[in-house]
Amino acid sequence: MELINVENFNEVIDFAKENPLTTAGVVLTGGQIATAEQIDAMISSAVLTAEKYYPAFQLVVYDNQSPNKAMQVAIAEAYGHA
Repeated sequence: MELINVENFNEVIDFAKENPLTTAGVVLTGGQIATAEQIDAMISSAVLTAEKYYPAFQLVVYDNQSPNKAMQVAIAEAYGHA
């Protein structure tokens, strides 16, 4: 597993530089606290993002795919409906 990580590290960094990912967050200042709705939105966003990119990790680790190819699978949009 470590061999895979070392071999693919530079490719992952290059891909991340070329394809920045967005993150969600809430800026709180002046002693404010996040509302339940804001916390729920952040958790929902984190779970959806994890579900979106989990297949890419599986392809790299278990199928020895390149990180670049795996990320293309993860970021491909599904069209239509079931």
